[in-house]
Amino acid sequence: MIKWLLICFSVFTLASCLRLDGGNVEADIPKPDNLLSKGLLVEAMTEVSVIEAAYSMRHVQLIRYADVISKDIEKYLATKNITKEAYEASIRYYTTQSNTWTEMQKDVAKKLEDKIKDLPEEAAHDKVGEVVVEGEF
Repeated sequence: MIKWLLICFSVFTLASCLRLDGGNVEADIPKPDNLLSKGLLVEAMTEVSVIEAAYSMRHVQLIRYADVISKDIEKYLATKNITKEAYEASIRYYTTQSNTWTEMQKDVAKKLEDKIKDLPEEAAHDKVGEVVVEGEF
């Protein structure tokens, strides 16, 4: 009896995940008016990753610095004439484009690898994994 209940539960759970429109997520999010080009978004995502990584290397509790990180990201985006809304809308849109999003993620990873290769040897391996505790307790 328990086996049948588990099987039925599993079938209903999987069936509830199916979309009636055949899984067409692209239809859910229309192309935003302020859509960033793929290249510009990849560049911005790369730099945002660097900003977030810099904070994660320097601070143990990132949640305490969420506002500061957000402001630094907005400052960077402003230097590229990108609004936070355009950045977020573009990410939401491109995530519905599965193949495009995968390629963009690969491009970001490649750019980050290139940035690491361009670092001086001592900087690339200095203090990796070392936790730095700053601030008041």
